[in-house]
Amino acid sequence: MILSGLTCLVTLATFAANGEPGPEGIVGHWAGAFVRQGSVQRAELDFSTNEGRLQGKYSIPELGLYNEDLSDVVIRGNDIEFRLLYGSFVAKVHHDLQEMVGGNEKWGPPVQFHAKKVDETAPWRYEEVRFRNGAIQLAGTLVLPLGKGPFPAAVVICGSGPEGRTDGKDAWGYRGWGESLARLGIAAVVYDKRGVGQSSGVKDKWTLSELADDALAAVECIRKRPDIDGARIGLVGMSQGGWVAPIAAVKDQRIAFLILQVPPAVSVREQELDAVAAQLTTEEAKEKGIKPAHIAEAQAFQAEMFEVAYGKKSWAGFKTLCDNARAKPWAAFIEIPESEGDLEWWRQNEFDPEQTLRRVRCPVLAVFGELDPLVPPTKNVPLFKEYFSESNSRNLEIHVFPGVGHGCELPRRLIGTDWKWPGSFWVWPRKAPGFFSLIQEWTHRHVKPR
Repeated sequence: MILSGLTCLVTLATFAANGEPGPEGIVGHWAGAFVRQGSVQRAELDFSTNEGRLQGKYSIPELGLYNEDLSDVVIRGNDIEFRLLYGSFVAKVHHDLQEMVGGNEKWGPPVQFHAKKVDETAPWRYEEVRFRNGAIQLAGTLVLPLGKGPFPAAVVICGSGPEGRTDGKDAWGYRGWGESLARLGIAAVVYDKRGVGQSSGVKDKWTLSELADDALAAVECIRKRPDIDGARIGLVGMSQGGWVAPIAAVKDQRIAFLILQVPPAVSVREQELDAVAAQLTTEEAKEKGIKPAHIAEAQAFQAEMFEVAYGKKSWAGFKTLCDNARAKPWAAFIEIPESEGDLEWWRQNEFDPEQTLRRVRCPVLAVFGELDPLVPPTKNVPLFKEYFSESNSRNLEIHVFPGVGHGCELPRRLIGTDWKWPGSFWVWPRKAPGFFSLIQEWTHRHVKPR
C-alpha cells in the first residue's frame, strides 16, 4: 500500500512460549525497498495471522502491484522467510528496532531487502460487493478513496485470461488498477471474471457481449450509492477488455469515460493471427527452430480455422488439416482443435470493433506499448484514429509508450555490459515512465476527481 506521512512505531516484540519472538511481533505494515547493485525499488509488506499462522501481502507501487499474496511464509527464530515476485527471501527481524534486513542470495548479484515497521495509513479502503447479470452472480471488491465522496468511479475489465481478485498468477496488472485509481480519488470495482474465483458461470464459456453486460451490472451495483457520483462512472479495459469496454459504453450511453490499455481495434480473427505470430517469435520458439516460413504456415492454418468456425467451410475437410498440423514444428505453440465443438467460442465471438468504436461518444484514453506483438500499435492506432475521425475525434487521446510491450511495463534488466555500478546498473521492472502521470493528468481533465 502507498502510505502518506509515514511514522515509525516503537513497540515491544511479542514472544512465543519458547522465548523466541512469535508471529505477533511481525504483524503489521513494513515499508522498505529492494536493492540490487545500487538500484532501489520501493516495496511494502503487510503481515497478519490467521488461526495462529502468519500470512502476508506485498506491494510494489511503481509496478502497479498491490496486496499480492506472499507465499511460503515461515518464521525461524528471529528470521522470516517468504516468497514473492523476485524469488525467495530470508530476512532477520530486529524487534528492538522494528526493522527487518535480508535478501535473496541466490540471485547474482544478490538482492538486498530492508524494511521498517510503520504506522499504516493507506489512502483507500476496501468493501466487498456482489452483483448479478441474469443467472450469473459476480463477486468483486470496491476500492474507495478515503473521505465521504461522492467519488467518480470506474469498473475495471480484465483481459482474456481467467483473471480475478486472487486467481491468475500474472493478473496483478489487472488487480492493481483498483488501488492505482483510488490514489487519484477515483473509486474502482475489480471483480472475478465469470467462472473465476467467487463468480459463478463457466470459465471461457461466454461472449464479449455477455462480458460487457457483466461490467454494466457492476456499474449498476454502485451507481446509486451515496459515496459514488453516478454521473461519473467509467470503464477501464485491458487487452480483451479493450473490446468489452466500448461494447458496454455503446450499450449504456451514460458511461462517462473509457481508459483502454492496449485495446485491439482489429477483429477477433485478425488479433488471433497477430497472437500466433507473437507466440512464434519468442525466444523459446526460436530455440525450437521456428522460422518465418513456419509462422506463415501457422497463420494460414489459423485463418482456415476461422473459415470453418464462421461456417464458410466444412469441418470434415479441416479435420485432416488438424491431424497434419500436430506434426508441425509450430504445433506446440498454438491450440489445434480436437473437434468441431472447440470452434464454438470463435463462432460466438465473430467480432470486428469498427462499428462499435464509431458509436462511442464519451472521452477515451487509449494507451499502447511500442513493442507489443499482440496488439501492435502500427496496426491498431491508425484504425482507432480512423474509426473516431468522423464522430468523436475530439474525445480520443492516444499515447504509445516507447520500449514496452503488452503490459506497458519496462522489463528488469542490466544496463551496460557487466556489473560495474554506477557505469552499469540494474533496472527494476516498472510501468512505463509516465504511465501513471498520464492517467492522473487525463483523469484530472476528463473525470475531475477531487
